[in-house]
Amino acid sequence: MTKGELATLLSHGIRTVLDLRSARESLEHLPAGGATIVGLPIELEDKYQKRVRPLLYRRHGGRAVEDMVASLYAELVTDQRHTVRRLFEILASQDRYPLLVHCRAGQDRTGFVSAVVLLSLGVDKKDIVADYLLSIGYSVPKVRIMAIVVRALTLGFLSTDTFKAAFTAHERYVRAIFGEIESKFRTIEGYLDSCGVSCESMRRFREIVLA
Repeated sequence: MTKGELATLLSHGIRTVLDLRSARESLEHLPAGGATIVGLPIELEDKYQKRVRPLLYRRHGGRAVEDMVASLYAELVTDQRHTVRRLFEILASQDRYPLLVHCRAGQDRTGFVSAVVLLSLGVDKKDIVADYLLSIGYSVPKVRIMAIVVRALTLGFLSTDTFKAAFTAHERYVRAIFGEIESKFRTIEGYLDSCGVSCESMRRFREIVLA
């Protein structure tokens, strides 16, 4: 983020910053300009390292990487129910707004949280997908450069297409979230109930953002 972009962000009077990074990642905080930083860590890095990285060196391994990343997204639905409960407790408090949510790249963990929040508000899935895919405009240029560098360092053993599959947003990733919620909890309401999100929290949240 450039100084100009940061200044623009802080000009909105952000009161709360929700940081989804793990404790290991969040040693450096985004300058909050007086906002309260709340940690809601979602550990994803270790899973990426153990399950996705070994696939990066397969030739034509893009599909296998996509399958694995989609499965990681689906697992967030059940694994992060405690995070979702805490998230909606915060979202139900008027004095927390304006509010910013971020992780490291603003794609995987932020994408998951954003998808759940938008589903809870009744936003159409195709619009949620379109919102999620906006991150491509920010990530693709950097991922393309990283892929070229890593391919050169590995003497061509790492496929750039496979690298892009691991670190670029794909529609099927966010749809894996929808599918997991529908298969295990039937509806977003059923999912939120399993997370321990109260009807009162949802009522207050909707009043705040839909007023």
